Amino acid sequence: MNQVLVCLKNKDKINFGVLDKRQKELVTLGNVIRSGKTDLISRYVKEALDSGATKEDILRAASFILGDKKTTKYYLSLSF
Repeated sequence: MNQVLVCLKNKDKINFGVLDKRQKELVTLGNVIRSGKTDLISRYVKEALDSGATKEDILRAASFILGDKKTTKYYLSLSF
């Protein structure tokens, strides 16, 4: 996850070439959450899990976007 954050912080655009599949899926999930497309969240949570992400990885990425881990856990509870 640190590589994703560094990549987002240091680049104008995400360079997906330096991210592995799990990290790409976490970034995509973060973008879906940030966009407010709640109907797509469960799909991208599943894709992140299928790519090797853990529930903790997903909560960490989502809380980074939403800013509050308690809210994030509640918000994503239907997706797990």
